[in-house]
Amino acid sequence: MGLGSTTKLQLQIDEQGKVDKARVHERSVSGHFDHAALKVARLVRYSPALMCNRPVRDVVTLTLTFFPSRG
Repeated sequence: MGLGSTTKLQLQIDEQGKVDKARVHERSVSGHFDHAALKVARLVRYSPALMCNRPVRDVVTLTLTFFPSRG
């Protein structure tokens, strides 16, 4: 059975939905999970925040949970 853990990231999302900055907000049990979480978070395209129906930069917290393997 493998390990599982949770990592919380803080992401700055630009007007196009791309990650400008990403940092670990709460570390996982292993640094390997933190590195993987940052890598995945930068690959995703997000919906930008809207203000008066216009896209704006925003900072969000994202929680990623890694579940242990079952085999």
